[in-house]
Amino acid sequence: MGRRMARAVAAMTLFVLVMGVLVVATESGDACGFDWPYCGGKLYPDPSNVKQVIEYTHRLVTGLLGLVVVANAAVAFHPAVRRRGGTGLALGLVALLFLQAGVGGLNVLLGTPKGFTTLDVMISEALWAAVMIYLARREADETALSQKPAAGDRTALKALRRWAAVLTAAVYGTLVLGGFFKHSALAEVFFGLEPERVWLRDPGLARSVYVLHGTLGLSATIAAAALGVATAHLTIPLRRRFWLPVAAASTLLVLEVGIGFVVVVAGLKPFWVAAHMILATLSLGATAFLYGSVDAALRPASVSGERTAERGRRPEGLGRAEFAGEGRG
Repeated sequence: MGRRMARAVAAMTLFVLVMGVLVVATESGDACGFDWPYCGGKLYPDPSNVKQVIEYTHRLVTGLLGLVVVANAAVAFHPAVRRRGGTGLALGLVALLFLQAGVGGLNVLLGTPKGFTTLDVMISEALWAAVMIYLARREADETALSQKPAAGDRTALKALRRWAAVLTAAVYGTLVLGGFFKHSALAEVFFGLEPERVWLRDPGLARSVYVLHGTLGLSATIAAAALGVATAHLTIPLRRRFWLPVAAASTLLVLEVGIGFVVVVAGLKPFWVAAHMILATLSLGATAFLYGSVDAALRPASVSGERTAERGRRPEGLGRAEFAGEGRG
């Protein structure tokens, strides 16, 4: 039950983020005006106005995400789920969601003031990373509740967790800095374009942000390589468990970097900017999920999980029928 709800939250959060990228790419943020819940003075968008449909859909699915996140928190307190932990993280998702909704609401009511779009990206991506860590915890609850890593694996797992944390932080930093670079119009200043809305005009600041963004990207690449080395030091059972998340995170990072170069060469074309943002979001989700998975593997098995495993273990020399009869007695 807890895992299904966590998956629903992750899927809905990703959909909301992709819709948000689409809103920015199509410049649909102001299509419905600032009289939410109305759209252009009506309770529904004009079907012939694509920008209104995109913006209204984004607002609608964001509201639905709120319901799913709150429902997930309620499920986390169900006795069958609560004994496995994670209630604090589930409540943290609710807090992040309400914070993001507040910033998004102010964005609409105040007419997208300077700086608020970057703050929106910062909180939204933090929510996404927290959701994926929570999902990793729930997946680990269902698949390896009572398994403990061997003593020799703990050192490698700690190294893997450390580099996963570095990679997650670096990818998150590139996302936030990239959002600031784009929404402040420093990107247009850096590339010598003429933006419609300019917040900051200093070319020196634009160069500094661009270099810092590249430095974080390089840090992420180094962390991804270190992840591969740490995974190779695991024993075969754990290596099989973590190679796919490591490969997924590394592959998405490479694709993100590649699309980033295309964005530079193409001169900030909306399609490539949107593709880069979506890939960066997927990369953040993959690295956060990896961190959560490794962290769950290092956590001691819950008491309830150990008891469940103990009850389900058949003593040597005892037949299945005898074991079943003993359990019923």
